[in-house]
Amino acid sequence: SPNNMSWMTINYKGVPYLIAIREIPNFLNPKPLGYYYAVINGNKLNKDFKSMDIGEGGLVFLLDEYQKIMFGSSFSNKYQDIFQSDLIIPRDKQGVGYFIESVQGVKSLITFSNLANTGWATVGVLPISSLTSEISYMKNILVWAGLISVLIISICAGILSGRITRPILNLQRKMREVEEGNLDVQLEETTHILEMNDLGHSFNHMTNRLKKLINEVYKERVRQRDAELKALQANINPHFLYNTLDSIYWMLVMREQEEEARLILSLSNLFRYITDYEDVVTLETEFEQIQNYLNIQKVRFEDMQVDCYLDSTIRHVKILKLLLQPLVENSIFHGLESKTSNRKINIEAYKVKDTICITITDNGLGISAEQLEVIRQKLQNSSHEDNTLTHKGMGIENVHQRIQLKHGMTYGLHIDSCLHEGTTVQIILPFKDDSTKQIKKKWEESA
Repeated sequence: SPNNMSWMTINYKGVPYLIAIREIPNFLNPKPLGYYYAVINGNKLNKDFKSMDIGEGGLVFLLDEYQKIMFGSSFSNKYQDIFQSDLIIPRDKQGVGYFIESVQGVKSLITFSNLANTGWATVGVLPISSLTSEISYMKNILVWAGLISVLIISICAGILSGRITRPILNLQRKMREVEEGNLDVQLEETTHILEMNDLGHSFNHMTNRLKKLINEVYKERVRQRDAELKALQANINPHFLYNTLDSIYWMLVMREQEEEARLILSLSNLFRYITDYEDVVTLETEFEQIQNYLNIQKVRFEDMQVDCYLDSTIRHVKILKLLLQPLVENSIFHGLESKTSNRKINIEAYKVKDTICITITDNGLGISAEQLEVIRQKLQNSSHEDNTLTHKGMGIENVHQRIQLKHGMTYGLHIDSCLHEGTTVQIILPFKDDSTKQIKKKWEESA
């Protein structure tokens, strides 16, 4: 038809040409006025097709209406056979499309564009692998990046774990040393981890506190044994002494010498009390033994007047043994012994708020102000000096130290005195009511 253009290829002197022919219409009669045609050098077309880059391994072809390759990136017979027999290019209305087909065993993407009014088509063949090559490259990059990240994270985790576990292992090692009895170990501040620093401070504080407590307990036990030994004044076999005193007591009873028998009984009870290994006793028991001691002293000081008062609400409270005897002994031998008459000693125990006060008052010679200040300074400094083994006698300093080792620096002795008027020694102890436990124990025993 006049509106159609015809296409053909010729080979002239080894050079392919593409020729397009079309009629020149005549509007006066049916016979055309003539024809015009266009000639395109095929080598140039092939060169243009080969210069097209649609991807690695990709080819572009120009097919005629019979799917014969007219021009393209490659003119090998293998592609000619493929388009002639295996690949069918759809000739739909849209003229553009794609599909996936295996070309010579290679899975490829086939794209096509039908040229209007010619029946020809341009076709591109691109292996799928070239499309996914970039994806594979990115995949490899991601895999290597992941492996490197895991390696870096592992190294960082190892370093961080080492910084945490090393101080913990060191702490564990130090704790084993403490368990074996070495309390001189200390943890140094070598880490930037605040929690481990806190643990180190707590551990050092614990070891220092343990050493202090063990030292205090040792001192208290030594002072306790020293008090007992000083009270005995000799290394006498207790069983031999008790048996001998019991024999003398019954002999005096049989002879009806009651006063002498009571003296021997008081002495026997006192020795039993002193040599008993119990460290704490009730306040009531301590007062009973003081009464035994005073009964013995009355043999020498017949005119000595003794007044004892114990508040019934605190009689079951536990205190350290042999707190009163050294103080009563000081009152007698340093205060009342030099007097010729009117010797008085008063012992009272009562509760004041959360404390127990025990006062021992005598009307003896008293203490001068200078000497009293010296004694007070010794009491104040006694907790900082371990003079238990060098201190002679069972004086107030020994009692003061034992109380502070047991109950703390808040408690201890206070002394007031006036020369030629007398002396008052006050013992301050914490109040711990054990009466309920005593009543419960007695009830259970009676049941």
